Amino acid sequence: MNKHDLDTPALLLDVDALDRNIRTMQDWVTRWNCALRPHFKSFRMPAICKRQRDAGAIGFTCAKLAEAELLADLGFDHLLIANEVIGDAKWRRLAELAKRVEVIVAVDSVEGIAGTARAAREAGSEVGVVVEMNIGLNRCGVAPGEPALQLAQVVADTPGVRLRGVMGYEGHLVDVTPLAEKEKQVRAAIRLLTDTADLMRAHGLPVEIITAGGTGTAEFTPRCGTTEIQAGTYCVMDLLFKNRTMAAFEHAITVLATVISRPTKDRAITDAGRKALHPLGGMGQPKGIEGATLETIHSEHGLMKLTDPCDLRIGTKIEFIPSYAEGTINLYDHVYVLQSDRVVDVWQVSGRGKSQ
Repeated sequence: MNKHDLDTPALLLDVDALDRNIRTMQDWVTRWNCALRPHFKSFRMPAICKRQRDAGAIGFTCAKLAEAELLADLGFDHLLIANEVIGDAKWRRLAELAKRVEVIVAVDSVEGIAGTARAAREAGSEVGVVVEMNIGLNRCGVAPGEPALQLAQVVADTPGVRLRGVMGYEGHLVDVTPLAEKEKQVRAAIRLLTDTADLMRAHGLPVEIITAGGTGTAEFTPRCGTTEIQAGTYCVMDLLFKNRTMAAFEHAITVLATVISRPTKDRAITDAGRKALHPLGGMGQPKGIEGATLETIHSEHGLMKLTDPCDLRIGTKIEFIPSYAEGTINLYDHVYVLQSDRVVDVWQVSGRGKSQ
């Protein structure tokens, strides 16, 4: 089947571009003696996880416990939940998961440590822990230095959990320019992690893992003393990150839409609106069409402005590069896998809706 024979809106994935992106990132982090633990939330397709694992990924990062449970069910191990897991129901699930696979969870509170450890002891398991630090994003995380050391000591003294290392995210620096200033600030943020790790080691605490990073800072984070990075969007690439990271990554994910109306000479309407293209960061970009701009999207409609020489006809199929791949992928149950313009497979977006 040719991609233009598909009904729309449809999510498309260029598998050759995907594989090149996977290889580019894996080679990059390996060059700096760093490991790659891709963030599953960015693409939510286990078929991509398999390709990343085959290329050298050491495991996977998950945003939610349900994502980790899904990957464990499918045979993936070495899972990091880069988020606080809070509440009795979730602690019990986490403890059960730890009986099946190696799982590490982020903590930034005594309450989180106590609940995780209690559930693990009751289940007869042990949960790995990384102390999450706030290194500038001002989201979750304990302060670096002495506060993080004190929390790490609590982990070390509590049966049922095991200290594995430290975690932070320098996401607030993605948009810093120029590049030299961005590198300077990323290095300073990661130094908060590495200095605190050294402080913990000086107090006899085991710190194996220093985990951080994302696609938008991947050019620098592997070179700053981290043991692994958590980038995810790089493998599919979107407009949001394209100009904020290493230029070598290709747009592998697109949305196929159909022109359903031409009410005026300078306007065309497609069937891809907010339920087909996530609007975070701006509008999607028409691929390979001169003189066409996606101006706005309603629930079920994409409103395009046309200038000469563009003359889109009703029924024409258009591909859009999404602004925000992570949110766009989460709108679909499956993706059509392409080589050139030929559909060669269909992959399930199995992580969709795994938000608990």
